[in-house]
Amino acid sequence: MKTKSFPTKIKSVSVADSKKFIDELYSDPDIKLGDEESMGADPFAEFVYHLLGEYDKENYDPDTASDGFFEELYVDDKGVVNGIFVISFDDGTEANIKFRGFVSEENLSADGDPEMAYKFIVVTDVSW
Repeated sequence: MKTKSFPTKIKSVSVADSKKFIDELYSDPDIKLGDEESMGADPFAEFVYHLLGEYDKENYDPDTASDGFFEELYVDDKGVVNGIFVISFDDGTEANIKFRGFVSEENLSADGDPEMAYKFIVVTDVSW
């Protein structure tokens, strides 16, 4: 199993806010966590595509990746986001990409307008 870490100084949101964010992802009708999506339509699939191309192209040809979906995505009691993203290849093989990270928030407004804030998952560790 290969592992890649991405250290960061970005701060996380609270455990409650993290859990709420992941719950909202599951309830958003425009986001289909757990369902197969086209690789180009899913930002996390794009991340995995580039990860494999950069760090493991001798074992996985990202250009033959066809579908990707979250098999698992949850926040533990410490606020750590854990997940497994399964990526399928044209030859019928699959790779399970396990990741850990946290939820962070950024506000694009100079005056802190809450309407301009958005949350996102910061990936800190990936193994495959």
